[in-house]
Amino acid sequence: MPGLIARLWHGLTAALRPPRHWVVVDGSNVLYWQRRGPDLGSVAAVVAGVTARGLAPLVWFDANVGARLGDASLGTAGLAARLGLPADRIALAPRGTPADPLLLAQARDLGARVVSNDQFRQWQKLHPEIRDPGRLVRGRIDREAPAGQGLWLDLPQRPRRLVPPR
Repeated sequence: MPGLIARLWHGLTAALRPPRHWVVVDGSNVLYWQRRGPDLGSVAAVVAGVTARGLAPLVWFDANVGARLGDASLGTAGLAARLGLPADRIALAPRGTPADPLLLAQARDLGARVVSNDQFRQWQKLHPEIRDPGRLVRGRIDREAPAGQGLWLDLPQRPRRLVPPR
C-alpha cells in the first residue's frame, strides 16, 4: 500500500509541475504537412515527435479548424481528445483573429520554440525573436511513409530552454 500511495503522490506532483521545455505548434500550418488537404494526423505526429524529445507541446489553431476538418463543431476538447493532449494544451484563436500573432506571443512569453513551416513575415516586426537561431523549428512528414512515421523536425536531440527576450 505505501508503494501505491507514493506512486499516486508522485503522479499528482508531477502533474502540477510545469514542463521545463515548452514548444508551441502552429497546428493550422502543420495540418498540411502530410496530405494535400488538412490532416489532423500530421499534428498528432508532431505532438508525438516533440513529446518523445522531452518537450511539452502547446498547439494553436485558427478558429476555422473544425470547418477545415469537416466538423464545424470541433472545439478545443474535441481536438485535445483526438491529439491525446489535455484541453489546456490546445488553443483556438478567436473568430476573425489569426492564430499567428497569438502563438508567437505565447512562444515569446514562455521562451519556447515554434514548430511551423510558416516564416511569419508579416509578424516579424511585432515578434523579431522569431528570427533568433533555433526559435523556429521547421519540419516535414514524408507523404509516402505509413501514418505516424516519416516525421522530420529540425530539433536538437536534447532540448534546451530558450531565454525569453527582455
